[in-house]
Amino acid sequence: WLLPFAWLFAWALHDLLRRAAPALAKPLLAAALLSPWLLPSFGFMLEVPMLALSLAALALFARGAPGHPWRAAVAAGVLAGVALQAKYTAAPVLVALLAWGVFAGRARAGALAVVVALLVFRGIEALVFAAAGTSPLVEYLAGRGARDPSGHSPLVTAKRLVVLAGTAAPALVPLGLTALGAPRRLVHASLAAVVLGF
Repeated sequence: WLLPFAWLFAWALHDLLRRAAPALAKPLLAAALLSPWLLPSFGFMLEVPMLALSLAALALFARGAPGHPWRAAVAAGVLAGVALQAKYTAAPVLVALLAWGVFAGRARAGALAVVVALLVFRGIEALVFAAAGTSPLVEYLAGRGARDPSGHSPLVTAKRLVVLAGTAAPALVPLGLTALGAPRRLVHASLAAVVLGF
């Protein structure tokens, strides 16, 4: 049942890498797909489906035609809303969609994608509430005290997010070097260092 999400993750990541670093798209895709973070995550909660849906939302939004970006924005919003429902840590994709829209001169399309995502998220919450008498978000917020008995601190949560991002961030080094126009040898050396580090 996870195969469609694996395919979607691979397609979306490859599509985004082709835009950012065409010469390194295949090696970076292989490094990501075979990473020791991704493979075990298939059996761990909903990380891979959430990432697949989030990346697919970004890829679809990026493909939007300059003259008619609305269809791509709506499709991206639907995927982002489902990703957010799968796992709440998908929330940054909403910021990414809005920022991408602003920087690409399609701010309205970015805002539309975010609004559609929130409507889809709210719609799923309402359907679950109608069927079960409560929504997943309400249950999550109600159980927060049991999961974090010392109290919730936004700074502690931010620190945890930085630590989690640190495990994936090294893969961005070759991408950044490519964007900066570094010599190909240096990019390949950094890619090898990242793979050896993993």
